[in-house]
Amino acid sequence: MARPLPARGRYLTVDDPEFRRDLYRGTARYYERFRVAYPQSMIHDLAERSEASGEGRLLDLACGTGQISFALCRRFGQVWTVDQEPDMVGVARQKAEAAGDCWPVTDRGIDRPSP
Repeated sequence: MARPLPARGRYLTVDDPEFRRDLYRGTARYYERFRVAYPQSMIHDLAERSEASGEGRLLDLACGTGQISFALCRRFGQVWTVDQEPDMVGVARQKAEAAGDCWPVTDRGIDRPSP
């Protein structure tokens, strides 16, 4: 991933970034509460680019607490969410249960079965 250096206009390259596996541990509630919502124009653009038709599967990797998944769930037959942080998936599970969307949830995430 390259990003420009402001003063020189060159690029700084990171070949193999490593993130701490516990980077978000204990932050799920705060992440859910304070994470700025994605703009509807972006959600619409994602749905159009993926040619979402109410069928097919959505795989949301690094889903966090499911902001993208919940925004797009009605546009896919199945939604699978994956996050390395169990607390994030736990919040997504609670949101799904509260919404009445009866999505089976495992440690891998949420699977919303086809209607």
